[in-house]
Amino acid sequence: MFHTHTRTCTNTHVMTRFATCLQDLPSEGIDHSFHIMSKRQQERRKGEVHIKVQLIAEQKEQRRSVSAEDAFTEFMKLQKFFVAVEAQEFIKRGGASWHGQLTSPAVQLLHQHAMQNGMTELDEAVCDWIVVAEYHEKCGVDYKYVLFTVERLQRQWSEVRTKGVDPEKQIGQGKVQLLLNALRGFRDWSFGVLAKFRVVFPPDNKPARARMAFLLKCLEQFYEFDLIQQKLPGQNFEMFVSSAVKQSTSEWFAQRQALHEPQVTVSSQCVMRYRYIDLVDSADHRHLSDCSCGAHV
Repeated sequence: MFHTHTRTCTNTHVMTRFATCLQDLPSEGIDHSFHIMSKRQQERRKGEVHIKVQLIAEQKEQRRSVSAEDAFTEFMKLQKFFVAVEAQEFIKRGGASWHGQLTSPAVQLLHQHAMQNGMTELDEAVCDWIVVAEYHEKCGVDYKYVLFTVERLQRQWSEVRTKGVDPEKQIGQGKVQLLLNALRGFRDWSFGVLAKFRVVFPPDNKPARARMAFLLKCLEQFYEFDLIQQKLPGQNFEMFVSSAVKQSTSEWFAQRQALHEPQVTVSSQCVMRYRYIDLVDSADHRHLSDCSCGAHV
């Protein structure tokens, strides 16, 4: 229960009461203005009250001094713990790829940690991407949430830049390096998956095609990220997909040829392989384009 008052235009006071259940209080707190009016019709008193409420775990003057790097590291450890626990529970209940959404208590604790240690929204977005990308490589996360995470990171990065601030300087080189490592890991993992797309995403399997569509959308957003263009240059989305498809086609053709045409000579094998790659590559590009266009469905 919180009590406050505000001054009206008649230079008198209006006492008002604001009540809320602590369990219903958002983790980010309340910072809002409310209009108030006297219940007595004969008293036409009006006013406005501004409520700002936040939950903290300790008194401000008692908080220990924590550096930005230490706060980020603690936040990431905490998030990794929540992700591991909740993802395992989700899988135990029969789920396939974890949907990525933490429960309300976990989200509230992470918000409290971020607020009390002065972390920015960009810090949280960077940490979220690092944790999700790492867990995705190990156990799998729904591609929709991976897409949401990379879009959030790119949006927060761009918002900082539009304010005239260098995002790299704001978060520091230590976090930038962690972020780049996570981005490289996701890129390499995605290449390996696309290089086996005939097995991982069978063309006659509609759910698999949908997952592939979201993976392609993730990669498309990935290569639009200006940090990728600056720190990992030399390749774009189209080149990346084309390279993976060609490798997949070459390996697939070699396997088929070994099973069905062992009598073919080496020279004719080379000619046939490159011709087959050209044919299948063009067909695969049309297939991948269809998947990418359907990613928003």
